[in-house]
Amino acid sequence: MFKKTLFKMDCKEAYIKKQMNGLKDPTLIDFQMLSTAPIMQDKYKEEHITKEYILSYIEGAKILAQKCIAGKNPPVKFIILHYSLSIPCLFLCRQAIELKIKECLDKRKTDYRAIHDLNSLWIAFEDSLVNEQMTEEDGIISEMKRFINLLSELDNENATKLRYPKRKDGKISQERVTFVCLYKIVDTAV
Repeated sequence: MFKKTLFKMDCKEAYIKKQMNGLKDPTLIDFQMLSTAPIMQDKYKEEHITKEYILSYIEGAKILAQKCIAGKNPPVKFIILHYSLSIPCLFLCRQAIELKIKECLDKRKTDYRAIHDLNSLWIAFEDSLVNEQMTEEDGIISEMKRFINLLSELDNENATKLRYPKRKDGKISQERVTFVCLYKIVDTAV
């Protein structure tokens, strides 16, 4: 099924290291720190880790969206390719937004159980605002709701259409042809 050379691995340390041999480690340039949270003081870790994930997802989405700008790639290329950067880009956006809503719900001490559906999470967030007086934020909240609804059209309540090619019933996740303007979606998600 797979070519033997595809999974020909080097030693584990060529992929993952638990620590570097100082700043003069010759392999330092080849590695990135997976998360900065472990090097932070405990009192900052909790607040930092969610922001780090959100920003990481958004930055990844920005890079993918930039790669897809039509001015750099002929439109025919999108029809011919056997893969789409749209799927991971949109997944990263929706995941960042899910985490951001959950972060807001956590700050408001609002229970959201194991909800992954963006619309349901948004409703929980709106419900947490019921007793607050809004003025300027009303328009922003309304626009955010419109954007959540837009993203929800591309995913489902289980947040699986952008993660898996098939549904549990065996049908494909993306049943209709849909065109997305990734850079506009990413810019709005930021």
